[in-house]
Amino acid sequence: SNDRKKFNTVLIIDVHAKDIIDSFLRDSILDAREFEWESQLRFYWVNEPDELMIRQCTGEFGYGYEYMGLNGRLVITPLTDRIYLTITQALSMYLGCAPAGPAGMNNVFIKD
Repeated sequence: SNDRKKFNTVLIIDVHAKDIIDSFLRDSILDAREFEWESQLRFYWVNEPDELMIRQCTGEFGYGYEYMGLNGRLVITPLTDRIYLTITQALSMYLGCAPAGPAGMNNVFIKD
């Protein structure tokens, strides 16, 4: 059911966020300027121009509010985080990227 997919997606995202916080505590990440924090996909509400912004390292983008439906997630891995970082950095430099690889190698999990 859709409710089950919603709860599963929220649970996976929350477990991933908990894992990130655990790694910050383990590695004593205390400064927002540290790479470990900067490299996380972060969402900020900006009063002027009254917009939700996405930031990751040097990349900053307006959210866009595009609804993608309940596509389901299996897992978020460190590879997923690295791919998001690669994509945001490429887009911030007005480049593109085309993740590819053999079937079964997590290249389908970046559809968010």
